Amino acid sequence: MRLFALVAGCGLVVACGSEDGAVKTTVEPCPLSLEGQFRCNEDIRMVCSDGDWIDYEVCTGSCDPITRRCTGGCAAGDQRCAANVVQTCAANLWSDTQSCGALTCVPTSQTTANCQVRCVEGNQRCSANAVQTCTGGAWQTANSCGTLTCVDTSTTTAECQLLTTCTEYNRRCVENTLQVCEAGNWVDANLCFGLTCVETSMTTAECQDVLSCSVGHKRCHNNTVQTCPGGEWAAAQLCGTMTCVELSNTSAECQVLPCTNQRARCSGTALQMCAGNIWLEIFDCGSDGCMNTSATTADCMGAVCDDEDQRCHEDMLQICAGGDWYNIQLCPNSCMTISSTTAQCNG
Repeated sequence: MRLFALVAGCGLVVACGSEDGAVKTTVEPCPLSLEGQFRCNEDIRMVCSDGDWIDYEVCTGSCDPITRRCTGGCAAGDQRCAANVVQTCAANLWSDTQSCGALTCVPTSQTTANCQVRCVEGNQRCSANAVQTCTGGAWQTANSCGTLTCVDTSTTTAECQLLTTCTEYNRRCVENTLQVCEAGNWVDANLCFGLTCVETSMTTAECQDVLSCSVGHKRCHNNTVQTCPGGEWAAAQLCGTMTCVELSNTSAECQVLPCTNQRARCSGTALQMCAGNIWLEIFDCGSDGCMNTSATTADCMGAVCDDEDQRCHEDMLQICAGGDWYNIQLCPNSCMTISSTTAQCNG
């Protein structure tokens, strides 16, 4: 037997109970196909009865949307999976904290869960610094990375990689570019134009003038176009006021390339300075090697100056003492290089 009441603005609602003692309050219609089925509305467990969703019971803990049953509550910080979403318990209630998207929510224990790569045959993932492969519906360790690092390269692939961290001041060759380790990362130091980058040990590398070459190839060396007529490099054209430009790994030519005065660059082991909008060689760094220290500055890598020598470093006038350069004056306008050993401030 049901008791009904008419509430203004709400229509006919069920106000009391029935023979089974369920608390019943009409909320919204439900299809007849769900007759007798339950659902959760926050901490209220509801049932589909006679075409309406009605309150069945108020859970003392929480209503589980998966089992659609009341639970005894949860402990703060506990995790679980619900419809491919990681839920976390707070204030005795479950709340969504992470949607797994293309991944799969996996309970990793009775109180923890996380998003993982879906175990589809052949898929890979990283776990405990090892590459795991999905085989027969389960994750199997395929390769332990050891001193390398396991990296998830996509949502379905993983591999062991050597990370780019390095030891300060170590050198290496990447193609024909000399790289130096600075602050734990590899940075380009010299493009080795006209030379060949050679790794001389596990931690050192340098640009070297390798004599052997392929017939017909061209390169730049000390602002001169060199050709390879018979297996060795030979000067073919001195570029003079023009600039030797390597068009590819096998061709080079003299070109008129304007440059900004006072900029410096390396050409092999030669330190060049822009003066009169053309590149001029001001010093051969020799075995110490030349390094491009920025997009507009370059320097010899060893102690290559004599006491009292002067030079410009951007707008800073520097003097040599004990084989090292020291700042002596910030030029108010600009710094001008007079010769390979003298410089002065303008204005």
